[in-house]
Amino acid sequence: PSSSPTVSFKPSVSPSTSMSPTEAVKISVLAVIYTDDFPSETSWSIFQTSDNDVIFDISLGAYDNTTSIRSEHIIDLVQGRNYKFSILDQFGDGMCCQYGNGNASVYYGTEEILSNRLIHLSGNFTSADSRPFTAEPPEGYGTFPPVNPAPISNLCFPGIAKCHVLGKGEVQMKELKLGDSVLVRGGFYERIYSFGHNQAESKSEFLRLTTASTYLELTKDHMVFVEGGHSVPASLIKVGDRVETSSRNYSVVKSIDRVVRKGAFAPFTPSGSIIVNGVAASSYVALQDSETLVIGGFDTNLKFQSLAHSFEIPHRFWCSYISSCLKEQYTVTGISHWVSFPLHVAKWILGQHPSLIFLLSLPLFIILSTLSNLKILTLCLTIGAIFCFSKNRFDLKQNNIKFLS
Repeated sequence: PSSSPTVSFKPSVSPSTSMSPTEAVKISVLAVIYTDDFPSETSWSIFQTSDNDVIFDISLGAYDNTTSIRSEHIIDLVQGRNYKFSILDQFGDGMCCQYGNGNASVYYGTEEILSNRLIHLSGNFTSADSRPFTAEPPEGYGTFPPVNPAPISNLCFPGIAKCHVLGKGEVQMKELKLGDSVLVRGGFYERIYSFGHNQAESKSEFLRLTTASTYLELTKDHMVFVEGGHSVPASLIKVGDRVETSSRNYSVVKSIDRVVRKGAFAPFTPSGSIIVNGVAASSYVALQDSETLVIGGFDTNLKFQSLAHSFEIPHRFWCSYISSCLKEQYTVTGISHWVSFPLHVAKWILGQHPSLIFLLSLPLFIILSTLSNLKILTLCLTIGAIFCFSKNRFDLKQNNIKFLS
């Protein structure tokens, strides 16, 4: 296409009933593409059959992944008109089944619902395949629940995501270990003291944010740092937004896709940040679709990055001053035992009535504030003790020198 492929998670034009009969009624369709293991060989388009006018297309090489992906695109069409979906494979072996199990579907509306499907291509072709369809609700429209292609986790990066490890270079997320020192915001290296999520075999859906030089894949609630130093959930990122990079510059997001990946990992560092695929990301997730905590429509201005970092104080303190934390235990879903309980408590509280949320949150904020102050006090005492110890050693050394002379 003339510009990078984009994804809107809501239709840009809603069906209208106020238009006169002579005006075209716009509707939205959802194109869902599962590629094989060589996505860069795939290209496809939707064109109007009456005049071959191309409505939407993904050109060869636009999918620059090295493994299979799931990509979805919401496209506006004119209701009642005839269209054709056409897909090509550069290598001539289709998308199934020697090197993956690719396929393609177009759905009426914006949800992947089986009864809303207009066409389906199995992927078992050679160089090309196509299907005609009409932009109208199919028979049985809206009678089945949504398709669930993969379980959705909200606390992780995929196993193939890469971090820079001190002394090792680039390492895939699935190969990271507790105690590794990874690159974080600001150009520093920090030790991984925990994995909030650590599950190698699970398959989850991730958002893929592509810039001119790299891409970042993470779950929709996982936070990423954007221009201005803000940390926002990935679901809020839009094409044109600028994400922070490892060089402390900002890079424009050119496209957003949904992909299914294996593995779910969330390394925790003392700063609560980590550089993944060259992009500055958070160690944490937001529990709402916002940067800050909202209670009953009231914005508290409390950032989820700061709240999550505060909740981690006891865990971080333990692993910094008491234990090396080179081993930890996880739930059956791969969530760290340190994280599982406070995460469930926080989600339960946010599900209550706003007045109850305020009442329950107040003691938590007091506890977290106390813990934060205790940490600062402990740090000051530790620095003071080191200073006193060093000074005593220096004074003792000076006295020995005087004695000997």
